[in-house]
Amino acid sequence: PYGAGSRLRTVLSSARRDGESTWTHMWTDPADPGRIRFLDVRAHRLDDSATSADPDVLCFLQCIDVTEEREQSIRTAQAERMASIGELAGGLAHDFNNLLFVALGNLQLIERKAEALGDDDLKGYALRSTQAVQRGSEIAKALLTVSGRYPVNESTILLDEFVTEMAALVEQSLGKDTSVRFDLEPGLWVRADPGRLSSS
Repeated sequence: PYGAGSRLRTVLSSARRDGESTWTHMWTDPADPGRIRFLDVRAHRLDDSATSADPDVLCFLQCIDVTEEREQSIRTAQAERMASIGELAGGLAHDFNNLLFVALGNLQLIERKAEALGDDDLKGYALRSTQAVQRGSEIAKALLTVSGRYPVNESTILLDEFVTEMAALVEQSLGKDTSVRFDLEPGLWVRADPGRLSSS
């Protein structure tokens, strides 16, 4: 490969001195510039009685294309990493869902109490908080879906109504100093998992 001459001479010198030497070379093939190839270069001294000072010492040079093995190793490492992330996300989502269940139960009691007292302000606060908890539960379900612990639950939803329902939660999370404007096309139906859509 182009540009590898000096390093190749170093490998041969090391093999003459130590008996063997290895080197992994990364090479971009001009015929396929979008892919990096990995070459394992190994040099072995043939005459064990020779010394590095002997200019006539012979070495066996072997060059092996290990691109497929390297790419497979990278894919395996990525898959294992994603599996670990999914396992972590699943555990956190499960615990988070349990906390949301407790919060939702208490908010429903507050909402009933506010309705009995005729306190519309308190009832409104409880209602918005309940909606936020329900959205949080859908996000937790989305995390469980990613981790493989919860099946994808797709349904046909009206997109503009879905976004409008989330508007209050978005505005509340951004704060009073930030205004939100939605430009929605009415009547657009989509098939999606509401929990995963709300978390994206």
